[in-house]
Amino acid sequence: MTENLKAEIRPVPTPALNEAKKKGKVPAELYGNKQQNQHLFINQIEFEKLYRAAGESSLVDLNLGKDKSFKVLIQAIDLDPMSGHIIHADLLQVRMDEALQVKIPLMFIGESKAVKELGGTLVKSLEEVEVSCLPGDLISHLDVDISSLNSFEDAIRVADLNFPKNIKVITEPETTIALVQAQKVEAVEEKPVDVAESPTEAEAKAAENKNNEEAKA
Repeated sequence: MTENLKAEIRPVPTPALNEAKKKGKVPAELYGNKQQNQHLFINQIEFEKLYRAAGESSLVDLNLGKDKSFKVLIQAIDLDPMSGHIIHADLLQVRMDEALQVKIPLMFIGESKAVKELGGTLVKSLEEVEVSCLPGDLISHLDVDISSLNSFEDAIRVADLNFPKNIKVITEPETTIALVQAQKVEAVEEKPVDVAESPTEAEAKAAENKNNEEAKA
C-alpha cells in the first residue's frame, strides 16, 4: 500500500523558519532520480503519522500541488532531542523501473517455548535485513515467527525467512536473527568460617562455669 503526503515548495533561504516550525511545518529535502534538489515544507502531524506507518521501506506518493507527484522513500529523519518530534526529513525520489537496496524491518511475532517454559531470554541479533528489489515490490516489514524456538539450541537465521520471490536478500543467509539464551545462575560463595575466632568447647564451658559462680555470689 502506497502512502500519500502533501508538500509545498520552501524558498531558500527560508524567511521566518522558526515561525513556520511553530505552525507545524517541517523542512524537507527532495532529491534523487538525477533531478535538482527541491526544498519543501511538510505537515509535521501528518508526516509523523505516515512515518509510523510507512517507515523507510514503503513507497510514498509525494504531491506538490495538483499537477506534480513523485514516488519517494523516506531516506532519513532528524529528531528533536527534547521532544522527540521530527524536525527535518530527506525524501528520495525513485524510478519504478530501477532496483533499490533498502533495509526491511523485522517484526517478531509468536511465542517461544524456550522462553515460556524453560525461562530463557529472547536475544534479537538483527532488527532489519538488507534487500534489493524494484520500488513496487517493497514491503513495509517482514514477520519473524519465534514459535520455532523450542530449545536453547534453536536459532532463526536469515535463510529461514520467507521473503516474496521478487525481493533479493543481500544480508548473509547464515546471519543469526534470534535465539533464546538460558538464564545465568550465579553461584553464591559461602564465606569460610574463621576457626581462630570460634570459641572451643573448653572455652565455652569455662565461660559458663564463671557465669554460674558469679550468679551464686
